[in-house]
Amino acid sequence: MLDDGLPVAAPARVVLVALVTRNGRLAMTLGPERPWQDAPGRRLAPLEAPSTPGSGSAGQDAALAAASDALGLALEPATCAWIYGPSARHAMDRVPALASDAPFLRYDRYESSVEPDGTTLPPPSRVLVRAYLARASGVRAPAHNGVVWLPPRALRAVVGGLWMAEFLALDGVQVEEDSALDRSGAEHTLVNTPAQAGERQLLRACAKYGEAILFPPE
Repeated sequence: MLDDGLPVAAPARVVLVALVTRNGRLAMTLGPERPWQDAPGRRLAPLEAPSTPGSGSAGQDAALAAASDALGLALEPATCAWIYGPSARHAMDRVPALASDAPFLRYDRYESSVEPDGTTLPPPSRVLVRAYLARASGVRAPAHNGVVWLPPRALRAVVGGLWMAEFLALDGVQVEEDSALDRSGAEHTLVNTPAQAGERQLLRACAKYGEAILFPPE
């Protein structure tokens, strides 16, 4: 069974993620921007896969519905032969997917509660992240957020943070024409990946098994 080898902590919450692809690229949201607390005059713009809170019974349908609304795209599920994620033996592993609506990526992470004075409270809470692969089948409506299409290699370049102007200049990065993304002040905005929706685990899977796993044949 795929897991991260850590002890189970309760209570757990669920995060459902959609990994939306088209023509060799991923669709991700960029922003909204926020002030960078430690750097006056600078801003942070999170680059994230669309996600939504879930429950134990929710899965692929809920993930794709939330992503369709966030991205302004009509989506269809993509069936995968494998489920990827950490295991007790490997940082990244895979097991056969036994159902057509199985998640593409599955892993657990842990979050610590922090008091206003900065005190960390044990025990950490368990977060179940379940990511589902989907294909964009067309533009449905203007997006609520800045929508960017990018190849996995561009996502890898952002993991450590990248200034907006440099990010937009990366090969393969494309901003949707109807996107609400504000490009003004790009030299003062840092694009970062909070990695709350499994983006870094996704890159680990691609590094081990190849980027082609994101684009299964139809």
